[in-house]
Amino acid sequence: MAQVPAHRAAQSPDLPAAPFWGARRSAPGEWSLALWAPSVSAIRLELEGLDLPMVRGRDGVHRCIARASEGGLYRFRAGDFRFADPA
Repeated sequence: MAQVPAHRAAQSPDLPAAPFWGARRSAPGEWSLALWAPSVSAIRLELEGLDLPMVRGRDGVHRCIARASEGGLYRFRAGDFRFADPA
């Protein structure tokens, strides 16, 4: 069985067309996460001990897709500022 990366860039054609914020299951064991922060150049996702980059879109929404179990703890980071998902 092929190894599945812990995360992948979120500018994938299989992402939902409708905008959303927060976490949403995209496949079994895989979650799409999105945070609207148009004035921030870089956001990272801290998820179950991992520190993952998010991709900033032209719309100001930072996105990533991560493998995680349901109920996993996560938060976002902008520089030294860490915060819970506001969605």
